[in-house]
Amino acid sequence: MTCSAALRVFRLVVSPGFLSAVLTVLCGCAWLSPASARTVLLSSDGATRARIVVPDEPSERVQHAATELADFLERSTDAGFEVVEEAAAGEAGPADIHVGPTNVVRSLDLGVDALDADGFVLSFPQDGAAAVVICGASDYGTQFGVYEFLERYVGIRWLFPGELGEHVPSHATLDVPAMEVRDAPSFFSRQMSGFRGREQAIWAQRNRMHGRIKFHHNLIRLFPPETYTETHPEFFPIQNGTRFLPETNSTHHWQPCYTAPGIVEEAVTNINAFFDTHPDAPSYSLGANDSSGYCQCDACMAQIPGTDNFLGRVDYSDLYYDWANKVIERVLEEHPDKYFGCLAYSEVAAPPEAVSVHPRMIPYMTYDRMKWLGEEIESEGHEMTRDWAAASPTLGWYDYIYGRSYCVPRVWFHKMGEYYRFGFANNVRCSYAEAYPSEDWREGPKLYISLKLLWDPSRDVDELLDDWYRCAVGPEAAPALAAYYRFWEEFWAGPVLETEWFKNARKRQYLNFHATGYLDALSDGDLSRCDELLTEVLEKSRTELQKTRARKFLDDFHAFIEPVTGEIETRLREQATRELTVEAVQRMAEVRSLTGPAAAQALDAYRTWLSEQQETPMTGALTLTAGLLAERGGRAGAWTEALASSPWGATSSAWLLKSLEKLDPTAVLASEELPVVRASEVPVIDGELDEACWRDAQKIGDFVDYIQNTMVEQPTFVAAAYDSANLYLGYVCLQSDMQTLVASCREHDGAVWRDDCVEFFVSPSAEPDKFYQMIVNTIGTTFDAGGKSWVKWDPSWQAKVVKGDLFWTVEMAVPFAALSGPVPEAGDVWGANFTRSRGRVGQQFIGVWRFADGKNNDIAQYGRLVFR
Repeated sequence: MTCSAALRVFRLVVSPGFLSAVLTVLCGCAWLSPASARTVLLSSDGATRARIVVPDEPSERVQHAATELADFLERSTDAGFEVVEEAAAGEAGPADIHVGPTNVVRSLDLGVDALDADGFVLSFPQDGAAAVVICGASDYGTQFGVYEFLERYVGIRWLFPGELGEHVPSHATLDVPAMEVRDAPSFFSRQMSGFRGREQAIWAQRNRMHGRIKFHHNLIRLFPPETYTETHPEFFPIQNGTRFLPETNSTHHWQPCYTAPGIVEEAVTNINAFFDTHPDAPSYSLGANDSSGYCQCDACMAQIPGTDNFLGRVDYSDLYYDWANKVIERVLEEHPDKYFGCLAYSEVAAPPEAVSVHPRMIPYMTYDRMKWLGEEIESEGHEMTRDWAAASPTLGWYDYIYGRSYCVPRVWFHKMGEYYRFGFANNVRCSYAEAYPSEDWREGPKLYISLKLLWDPSRDVDELLDDWYRCAVGPEAAPALAAYYRFWEEFWAGPVLETEWFKNARKRQYLNFHATGYLDALSDGDLSRCDELLTEVLEKSRTELQKTRARKFLDDFHAFIEPVTGEIETRLREQATRELTVEAVQRMAEVRSLTGPAAAQALDAYRTWLSEQQETPMTGALTLTAGLLAERGGRAGAWTEALASSPWGATSSAWLLKSLEKLDPTAVLASEELPVVRASEVPVIDGELDEACWRDAQKIGDFVDYIQNTMVEQPTFVAAAYDSANLYLGYVCLQSDMQTLVASCREHDGAVWRDDCVEFFVSPSAEPDKFYQMIVNTIGTTFDAGGKSWVKWDPSWQAKVVKGDLFWTVEMAVPFAALSGPVPEAGDVWGANFTRSRGRVGQQFIGVWRFADGKNNDIAQYGRLVFR
C-alpha cells in the first residue's frame, strides 16, 4: 500500500457528527511498520486469502456494498473475492471480511448503535471468526464504511462520474494495518440536486451523499385543500377580513391558520399516520407553502411582533415555530427518532424571538454562499447564521453551487472549506445544494471537495486537491492541473467581485447564473494560459489512463470555451458602447442639475455632443429626455421634434403619437405625483389609448432602474383617470425591439413578473401593510395580491394589451370596491408606484417611477396619486 493512498485522517467519534480526536497515520512509514503494528494480509500475487461475508438474507444495500467491495478489490489485486452469506460460509477463513451486522459482528459488541446512522466501524478482531469488520449503524453506514475501506486501504478514488473517473491503484500485495476506525459525518444530511443519469448518482453515493431531512413546501400536502376546505374550513387563513379557501390541492398563496382549534392535533394525526406507513422515513417536512398568504385573524396577529423581518416581510416566525414545536413534541411521543425540516423562508426567514426552535426541527437557511467571497456579504451571512444558531440547536444550509448554468468552471474550494467549518461551529448539521453539475464536469474537484468537507470539515483543502490532481493525471502533471483550477478559483475570488454582474446580485438570494457578466473579469491571454496549462497536463501525464483523462480535460475545455470566446469578443466590442452610455447618462444628469441660462447652454452642448457620438441602446431615451428638458426650458416643439427623431417616431400608429403629443415636461421629469382627473368619457378597455381622457391626461415617465437608480433604455409613460366606479390606468411602453419581448406565463396569479410586464402598486390608506399589487404581461395574463405577505386577493378588474410595431400599451380599469375603501373625492391622495419589467433571459431588470431601492413594497417611497 502506497503512502499517498493511505494518508488519511482517523477520527474517533464519541457522538454523532462531533469530533473528539484526530490522529493522523501515515501507513508504511517506519514507525508503523509490520514490526510495530499488526496487519491483515488480504491478497498476494493475485491470490486471495479473504472472503466477504454478509448477513443471511442481507438487505439490498448491504449486498450491493459487499459486491462493490469485491469488484474493486479484484480490479486492484487481480484476485477474486467471493461474497457469501454467513450461514453458507462454514469455518472462518484466514482473512474473512464481515460486511454488515452478521452474527459474528453482533457478538463483538462494537458499539455501532451509538454512532450516527451514517456512521461505521472498521474493526480488526485479533481472535475470532472475522479478520476485518465493516459495519455501520444502518445499511447506509455499512455502505459508507465499505467506501471508506476502499479509499483508506486500497487507495480507490471516485474522482468524477463514470469509469474514466475511477482511480484504482494496482496492488501485488494488499496488507491492511489493523487499527480500528470509528467515523461518522459532521453534517448528517448531505444532499445535492441536479445530477443527471445513473453514473452521476452512483458517483455521488460513493462519495457519501445522503439526504435525510425533508424540508420543502409541504403544508399544502399536510392539509390538502380539496379535503380540508370541506371538513375543517377554519384551518385556512383569514385574508383581508375574509376566510380564504383554496380551490384545489395545487392552489398556493396561503398558509394554515396556526391558531385554529384542533389544527395541532390534526397535524399530529396525519404525520403519525405517515410514519406508521413509512417507518424507515427519517424525517417529515413542515415547510410552509410557497408564496406567503399568512393568516390575519386576531389570534394569529396576537402572536407576532407586528414588525418586518430582514426581507421586508411581516415576521411570522414566533407564531410558526411555536406551532411547529407543539406538533413535533406530540409526534415524538410515538416516533421519538424522527426529524422535521422547513425552509427559513419569506415570513419565517428570521429566527424567532419569543420561542426557541425544537431540537428536532431543522430550519434551512437559503443563500448562495459563493457570494461570501465578498467580505461585507460574508460578515452579514455570519451574523445571520449566529442569530439562527442562538435560536435553533440544529440548522440546515440551502446553497446554490451551480455548475451547469455557468460557461466557465465556477470553483471556490478554499472559501467552501471556510464556510463549512464556520457552519459546523454554529449548529449547521445539514446541507442541501442545488448543484446541477455540467455534463463535462468542468468544475473538476468541486463537488468531490464539497462532499469530503461535508463529511469532515476539518479536512485540509490543499491536501484533498493535491490528492485529486495526482490521482487524476499523475504526480508530474498534477502541478499544471492544480494551476489551471487555481486560476479559476482566483478568477471568481478576485476580478469577478468587481464586475457589475456580482455587484448587482448584492440583494439577490443567489447569483444570476442566466447572465454572463462575470466574463467581463477575463483579461487578454487568460484563456490562452488555460489552454497552455491543460496542454502541459496532457504532455506530462504518463499512463494511458492518465492521458485519457488529461485529453478529456483539454477537449472539454476547447468545447465549452469556443462559444465563450465569441461572447468575450462581443463583450469587448460592446465595452466601448457601455462606457459611452455611462458617460452620456452622467452628462445628462449634470445637465438636469442645472437651472436658468446655464441649463439651456449646457443642454445645447449636450444635444450637439450626443448627435456626434456612436448610437447606443440608450441614445433614444436620452434624445427624448433632452427634448423634454428643452421643452421645459421654453423651446416649443422640442419634444415633438425629439420624438420624431427617436426610434419610436417611426411607429405607424397615429393614435399612439397623438397620445404622446401633449406631455407636460415638468410632470414627466422627476415628478413625485400624478394628477388623477375625472374622465370626460368612460374609456373602452381595449388597450388602445385613443380616447380624449388619455390624450388630455397629464403623464408621468422618467422611469429608473429599481436597483441602481439610473436611466432605462425603453421609456414608459403612465396616465390615470377615474369616475364614480373605477380607477383607470394607461401605460405606454415604447419598445424598439419588440421581438425580444418575453411572455411565458398564461395562468392568472402565475409568475407573471418573470415576463415583460407592467405593475401597479397602490396604497389607498396610510397603513404600512395596506397596499395592492397588480401585474399584466404583454399577452394580458394578470396577477394580483394584497399586502407584504402576498395575501390572496382576486378582485374583478380589467386589463387589455395592444402590441404595436414599436410599442405595447396596457389599459386597466380597477373598481374602487375592490380596493376596500370609498370612492375618492377631489383632494384625496393615495400612495402609488408604477413599474415595468423586462423579461429577457439573463437581462431581466425593472424600471420604476419612484425609486425605492429595490423594495417595491416600501410604501414610504411611493409617489402620490392626487385626485382632482
